[in-house]
Amino acid sequence: MGDNKQADTQLVSKNTPEHTVDLQVAPCDGSETDSDCEHKFVFPLRHELPPHDYLRFILTVWYSPETSSSIADMMTRVYNEAQLKVLLTSPMDVVLMKSRKFFLELNI
Repeated sequence: MGDNKQADTQLVSKNTPEHTVDLQVAPCDGSETDSDCEHKFVFPLRHELPPHDYLRFILTVWYSPETSSSIADMMTRVYNEAQLKVLLTSPMDVVLMKSRKFFLELNI
């Protein structure tokens, strides 16, 4: 019968102080080169960004990367980390409304 390659994969968990990453790795059966190995990395399955970086990423939906970065910087100076986390769990229209105020302050 055919061999089941998914049965050979294993889940490897890497923990660092900043984040947790799960890697799905299929073992290599004594191959000489990397190209001969059948391996698969699913990276990352779980990864937490700092609130400032996540906010900047979300704002790129509506603004350019440079403008998003400026707005995120301004919002980070006004809101503490806990407030940013609450904001990031809010509906997107709330995030957009809050970011508009800071966008207007940029005078672009």
